[in-house]
Amino acid sequence: DKLFATLDPTTRKIILPNNQFLLLTDTVGFINKLPHHLVASFRATLDEIEEADILINVLDASHPKLEEQNRATYSVLKELKADNKPIINILNKIDLIDNGYRLSRLHRNLDSPIAISALQKKGLEKLIQRICKTLEEKRVCAEFTFPYQRNDLISLIYSRGEIIEKSYSKNEVTLKVRLNKSLADKLAKYKKKRAHKEGEKDK
Repeated sequence: DKLFATLDPTTRKIILPNNQFLLLTDTVGFINKLPHHLVASFRATLDEIEEADILINVLDASHPKLEEQNRATYSVLKELKADNKPIINILNKIDLIDNGYRLSRLHRNLDSPIAISALQKKGLEKLIQRICKTLEEKRVCAEFTFPYQRNDLISLIYSRGEIIEKSYSKNEVTLKVRLNKSLADKLAKYKKKRAHKEGEKDK
C-alpha cells in the first residue's frame, strides 16, 4: 500500500479460462501533480496505455477520496484520447467497507464496477468473466499471408492469436486466425481479407 510502489510498468502473462492468453500490465497510478522524479516512469505508463486493448481501473473502495482519484484518472485518459478504449472499473478492498450505503452509491456513480476483495479473493470470478467477455468483443477473424522470412510475425500470430486454418505454398504461409483487432490492424500489410468480427460475413 506504499505510494508509488509501482514505478515502472510490469507485465505478466495470464491464461484465461477460455484459453485466451492475456498480457496484464501493472502501471503507475494516475495522480494529480506527479513529482518530477517520477515523470519518466509515468511516461512509460502512457506508452503502455496506448498499446492496451482494454484498461482496468483499480479503485480502493475504502479510500475517502476515491471519486476524486477516479475523476483524475478519466481526465488523463481523455487527454490521451484513450477514453474510448474499453474500461473495466474495479472496486477493491470491499472487505474494509461496512457501510452498505457507500458501496451502493459507488455502484451508482461508477460505470458498472466489479466489486472485489483481492485479499479475501471475493468477486474475482466475476472479474475474470468480465475480462473474457470484453476481450472477446474486440476479437476479429482475418487471413494473413506471410513470406517465410517473416518468421517473427508468424510466431507473433501463433502466440497472440487462435489459429483456425493454415496452408503452405512454396514461398509463404497463409493463416486464418482469430485475434485482437488492434494486432490485426498492425498486420494490415499482410492481410489477405478484410478482418471481421466473429459471425460477420464478408460482403
